[in-house]
Amino acid sequence: MQDLGRNCFSFGIYGHKGDIENGTNKESMNFARKLITCEVKKSESKGEFSQIASLLKITHDNIVIRAVKMSEDDENALIVRLNNATAIEQKNAALSVYREFEKVDEVNTSEEFIRNHAEVNGKVIRVTLKPFETMTLKIKFAKSEECENNNTYSPMRLNYNVKAFTNYDNMKHIILQGGGYSLPIDLIDRNIKVNGIEFYIPHGNRKNKKPKYDAVACRGQSINLDGKYNQIYILAGAVSEEDIVGTFKIDRKDYSINFKSMTAPYSKWDMYGLEQTAHTDDETAFGYEFTHLHHPEGNLVKKARMYLYSLNVKNKKRLRFPNNNKLVIFAMTAAEKEEFTNLADNVIDIVDDNYDFGKIPPIDKITDKTDAITIRAGKIQDQYNGGKGKGFLRDNLITNIIRSYTKSEW
Repeated sequence: MQDLGRNCFSFGIYGHKGDIENGTNKESMNFARKLITCEVKKSESKGEFSQIASLLKITHDNIVIRAVKMSEDDENALIVRLNNATAIEQKNAALSVYREFEKVDEVNTSEEFIRNHAEVNGKVIRVTLKPFETMTLKIKFAKSEECENNNTYSPMRLNYNVKAFTNYDNMKHIILQGGGYSLPIDLIDRNIKVNGIEFYIPHGNRKNKKPKYDAVACRGQSINLDGKYNQIYILAGAVSEEDIVGTFKIDRKDYSINFKSMTAPYSKWDMYGLEQTAHTDDETAFGYEFTHLHHPEGNLVKKARMYLYSLNVKNKKRLRFPNNNKLVIFAMTAAEKEEFTNLADNVIDIVDDNYDFGKIPPIDKITDKTDAITIRAGKIQDQYNGGKGKGFLRDNLITNIIRSYTKSEW
């Protein structure tokens, strides 16, 4: 129980013979992980989709594909993590891959080599998994031919004018635009990808000389586009407690963007005791998150986020930034082509903010059966009996009630 408030659940009922091995895992995965659909725009070049296309396919229903990702150190390799979800050994399962590969290695979660996986043939990998065993495979493909429809991204070098990123040596002297913090440079690489888009973050030159400035505070600057690009992608945020609307000028036309606050919560729990309703943001694309921040006096236990924005600049000559020092651009990338696919589904839960707690049972109805426990932060009648000198567990009903009312995190 996270808190007293509105909680939404979904339940699925699946009838089967025998134990859970008879299709339960497959059906539960299908129920919990809905298909994600994409909208594909029409391209000038001709092409057809096949009726059936599959990246991976496994023959045994009780072997679950837990993760699929590109390798961190090889752009031509795919990482696939398999798991036997049952207490019964799964023998000689066939994992089919969408194209032929050169070799397959078994690796650990850090992608470090364990052994060569020899049971391969063409596009098929054979695996045998012991009860509840997990296996991670690194599938190495031959370098593919360049697809003519692939987009070309050009990370841009900007005229940086403020210092945003710090290390432990210079964090004592730098504050980002009066925000009370700077961003730890060790938490972000020089070259990063967000939603498949390549961005450049200034780290310094090969001689390890750090740049004087590494971000752009918007002061009405202009950059030339020369009509070469279709789309501009921006990693940016507002250095403030509230969102700020900034207006770009593309040639002679204004285009307004709501810059999200970098440190304001991206979403909120619903908290009955504080009369706080739940909130999620389904309009802004999440870019990059910093798990802590720098401050002249040390690390701040606080998160900050960059957000992803895009501008259509097809056949445009000039782009002018907003004129607001609190709007900071960290990276920009130009794309030669317009994107042809967009998500047609939400990939995060969307909640309706307009609700109240009128139907939630009063607190006394929930607590009147709890063996005379006094609800007062710091004074709990059965702390000695239940906590055994170590305090209450965080998942205890009464602890969560008190946390809901007091915002305490003990």
